[in-house]
Amino acid sequence: EWQYNSTLDPKEAKIRIERNAKNEAVSQTIDAYPEPGRSLVLGIDADLQKKIVDELKPALEASGAVSAAAVALDPRTGEVLALVSLPGYDNNIFTLGVKNDEWEKLQQNKHSPFMNRAISGQYPSGSTIKPFVALAALENNIIKENTSIYCPLDICIANKYSGGQQCFVDWKFHGSSNVKRAIAESVNPFFYIVSGGYQNIKGMGAQKFIDYLEKFNFGQTTGIDLPGEQEGILPSPQWKEEKLKSRWSLGDTYNMSIGQGYLQVTPLQMAAGVGAIANG
Repeated sequence: EWQYNSTLDPKEAKIRIERNAKNEAVSQTIDAYPEPGRSLVLGIDADLQKKIVDELKPALEASGAVSAAAVALDPRTGEVLALVSLPGYDNNIFTLGVKNDEWEKLQQNKHSPFMNRAISGQYPSGSTIKPFVALAALENNIIKENTSIYCPLDICIANKYSGGQQCFVDWKFHGSSNVKRAIAESVNPFFYIVSGGYQNIKGMGAQKFIDYLEKFNFGQTTGIDLPGEQEGILPSPQWKEEKLKSRWSLGDTYNMSIGQGYLQVTPLQMAAGVGAIANG
């Protein structure tokens, strides 16, 4: 409604009346005829929206989390079928005038029910970024579809600042893995290696990796017709130098390859990116 109020609003008629000195109408001209407001068809599937809310609420309670967001897109068109942000609020309370205590309760809620987390929440992507890392490695000829890489339980690299070693540990030992297994089993070392390299395997390097993520619109708004969309953070050596006054390291590349570190995405960005993979 905020976005399309001017489209939905009817247009009033405009009538110009000419009067003489005695305030008598001497002529009348219709400058504009009334027009009804234009119709608007939403892509939202009400049943799907309700289903997602019904599934998310008990999942929140069971996990102990306080907020959640979900986006469902039609990958053929990009049409938004469901867009959920919890905790939310019942906007029907505003139709007859919201009561003061209700308004204060919403405003004082520390979990920000007015925030649309699906488009404004910026979060570490975690392992959902891995299919994009895999694609970047394939496109940059770092690996082929059947390339097998030995993935140790941990990868340790020299830390030039401390003089010691910095280790990046997997959640379990996987052994050798190709790209399909790496995605299916979320094999962290596979993505460390194809992004930053290790021993005799040359990775694609931070910049090629970042450039490829840009193609999927990470670090930019999608342009959805809703207010408040955020662009997330797609970090780079230049970004780190400007924001944090420090240089990019191999550890930064490793961390970003599994969706950790400085990388932040919105749920909508991730859904749109996955949609591009889904529709080819």
